Amino acid sequence: MGYEYEGLFPKSRSSQSVSMNTIQFEQLKSQLKLMTPQQLKSLQGEIRHSLEQEQTSLLTDEEMDVIASLFS
Repeated sequence: MGYEYEGLFPKSRSSQSVSMNTIQFEQLKSQLKLMTPQQLKSLQGEIRHSLEQEQTSLLTDEEMDVIASLFS
């Protein structure tokens, strides 16, 4: 939509191994002040979704099965 902060968010952490540097992170934080409550809530949902994906992909199904077998 032409927002300056659109380019600051990688579409997927797995598809890009490059992370934000300190300057980019500080710029992003300053951009938050310009966002509407609706935009902030949308961003919050994106962050929550991204964190959930990371948590669920910490172990493969096979690794989980091996760990579970240790306790059965």
